[in-house]
Amino acid sequence: MKKRLLVLCLCLLFLTFAASAGADVIHLKDGKKIEGEIISENEKEVVIETSYGERTISRDDIRKIEYDRPREAETAILTHKQFTELKGIVNDYINDAGSPQTPEEKEELLNEWRIYRGRKVYLDGTVWGIKKDKAGGEATVEIIYLFGSKYVCKIPLSKLGEIKEDESILLTARIPDYKEPRRSWEKDFDKSVRLASDISDTSDTPKPSKPSKPRRDSAGGDTPAEEHAERYKEISKEHADSLGGNAGIKRAIECGLDWLARHQSFPAGQWDGDGYNSNCRTDKPCPQINPEAPPAATFDIGITGLALSAFLANGLTPSTGRYKDNVKKAIAYLLSSQNKKTGVLGSTAGESWIYNHALGTIALCEACIVTEDRKVKRAARKAVDYIIKSQNPGAGWKYEPKDGKSDTSITSWMVQALSKAQRAGLEVPPEAFNDALAWIGTVTRVKDGKVGYVRAGDSGAKLGGRPPDTYASLPTMTAAGLLCRVISGQKKPAHDIVTGLKLLRNNLPDYNRPKLDKVNFYYWYYGTNALARMGGAEWEKWNSSVRKALLTSQRAVGICQAGSWDPVGEWCVVGGRTYATAINVLTLEAFYRHELYDTGKQPAEAKACNKCGGGRRMICKSCKGAGTKGDECSTCKGNGLIKCSKCKGRGRLSRNVDCPRCNKICSLCGIHHSGEMHCTRCKKDSRGRSTGKKACMSCKGRGYKNCSKCKGKK
Repeated sequence: MKKRLLVLCLCLLFLTFAASAGADVIHLKDGKKIEGEIISENEKEVVIETSYGERTISRDDIRKIEYDRPREAETAILTHKQFTELKGIVNDYINDAGSPQTPEEKEELLNEWRIYRGRKVYLDGTVWGIKKDKAGGEATVEIIYLFGSKYVCKIPLSKLGEIKEDESILLTARIPDYKEPRRSWEKDFDKSVRLASDISDTSDTPKPSKPSKPRRDSAGGDTPAEEHAERYKEISKEHADSLGGNAGIKRAIECGLDWLARHQSFPAGQWDGDGYNSNCRTDKPCPQINPEAPPAATFDIGITGLALSAFLANGLTPSTGRYKDNVKKAIAYLLSSQNKKTGVLGSTAGESWIYNHALGTIALCEACIVTEDRKVKRAARKAVDYIIKSQNPGAGWKYEPKDGKSDTSITSWMVQALSKAQRAGLEVPPEAFNDALAWIGTVTRVKDGKVGYVRAGDSGAKLGGRPPDTYASLPTMTAAGLLCRVISGQKKPAHDIVTGLKLLRNNLPDYNRPKLDKVNFYYWYYGTNALARMGGAEWEKWNSSVRKALLTSQRAVGICQAGSWDPVGEWCVVGGRTYATAINVLTLEAFYRHELYDTGKQPAEAKACNKCGGGRRMICKSCKGAGTKGDECSTCKGNGLIKCSKCKGRGRLSRNVDCPRCNKICSLCGIHHSGEMHCTRCKKDSRGRSTGKKACMSCKGRGYKNCSKCKGKK
């Protein structure tokens, strides 16, 4: 009996040891441990198979993970993008840049490395050269893979018929099984490269090496920066008549970028709004047009964002082009300006910070598309997340996050930032665009389509401390609202777009010397960007006017200020010569800039209403748009327009419109839930996912207290 008991105990001990020895252990932040086999993992969650079944655990709840020996992952082709991401993980962990990292960031990088470590992968290679040795009966084959790495092997001549120069060939390799990333990982990775086919490789040891000059991988191995530069060249050829020819747009852009490059502050990397002339390298520095009122000193981040966007839109990157050092320094400056916890770019004091954050985020998202650098992407994601969190429900943005106030100027910059974020592959909820459009609709005057700053049809914001007639009243906010509508997917048949175009057509750009009261670079930027996306006769007329205004006013004399624009327009008093030059270069680049970043990642927009074309209003059938029917029309109240009967004046179709109980505002909590949390009828949120979560304790997420049909009983 004792002998049997001893054997049973030994068996149990062996099974227990086997179960624990061959298990992955997840340590949670609350002190608990979960043992099992990790089946899959990503940036957000980890799936582990335990003795009680499969569990999915959020990364936010995990303190650390202890891995057993790496699992043999399913082999797949390692793309250039994945390899670049892997290099970024290692470089960030080793901290080659020298920027401080928190323990949480180090742990996050370590978890990402564990996803790759020890895995077998395939590589797309290209046969670069073949040298035959008939005496030895073999051939030396050179194969290029990834970003110019070379693999050399020897193959019997009898097998050489299967391999030809300039043709693709499959290789296999293994990512080193380090517990932590090391600088030597690439060398060990290269040493593991082998031919993936069954062709006999007679080499004792492979001889990976780097060519003296990195060559472009003919198997499609361009870096993101090279792809960006090539895309710019292609677009330049398509628009050759517009860029060159009589207009000389290309020359004007180059001169503007040259002035910006000469006036960038080093080593910090920013463009200084008020102290730009300290970077002048001549005895006669660039003059201050308004010496009694120098530009504001708080917009450096925003101006740097504008200038960086101007360089990137010209096909320039941190690794290619004449101004690569300028681009690299500007990106580093924006990264160093970001609050690591909140994601805000710069200080939140005063009113300038919101513009700094929006303009800096646009530039970071464009840099993310161009470089696909992990640090840039992480910073852009944090900046975009802050924008989304700070939006007012059902409206736009203003100077404080979710303060219930919005204005069209800031909202339009935020919409541009979110659009660029989606093209960079960052997640942006469609509701952010829908709510911004709702705000634009709120401040749009029905009779003529004029968009106001904070109220429908108002005259917009004015610079303080100046007579009200200093600058002519222009439809600047209408141009900004038009750009928001076009970015968000509205089409030209929409009533608000048609009426807005009419206002812009009647107020074309005009550098009216000597009074200069119609000069407004801010207005010209928005009008050009909106109309360039729409094309047509309106664009041709506007484009001709804005070219004439900018090309004839660019500084072409003087050693230092050549290529810049004098800060004479409205708001240049605040931004100065640097702002004027940066935004005008962007205006000249507008007709191809939106094509340059068209990476195929389109904004996830809600479908525009097919009845009103997204315009939200339709001509009143009672008075046929006249507004009167003998007396004032009772249907449209004299406006001549009524809400679209299909989309209920929203301009867009979504799941919320289909459910009649979703689109209500709770009378107690004042939140526009739109079925996002829990609709009692469709039982789904705005993305169509089933959910049981509740928002407002009073309306239970329905958005209102009592249903008019069931009186709150259901």
